[in-house]
Amino acid sequence: MTGTLVDIDSERAAIDSVWFSFKAAILADDRAAAVQHFDPAERDRYAKSFELMGSRFSEWPKAWSDLTPIDIGAEVAIYAFTQTEDDVEKVYSVSFVKHPGLGWLVSEL
Repeated sequence: MTGTLVDIDSERAAIDSVWFSFKAAILADDRAAAVQHFDPAERDRYAKSFELMGSRFSEWPKAWSDLTPIDIGAEVAIYAFTQTEDDVEKVYSVSFVKHPGLGWLVSEL
């Protein structure tokens, strides 16, 4: 069985770039730009969720930690981050997919 070798540093840099750009769109309260960081199959679902967040949307990432890689493959990557609110820290995962022609995109948050 042959597998695809993954240049972890290159993939991490590409994923980090998507994540930072995604967070910047949220902080700028630009829902349309934030949704563009998602897999096209998930964009409508997240657009609706973002609208329901109302004014909390642009505050949302301020309590997020940096990403911690869990598993990085050739087409799927899983990361974790923490969110602290009211002195309570919760751990969340975020999945990325490598979309042909679009590069790395968020698939699940």
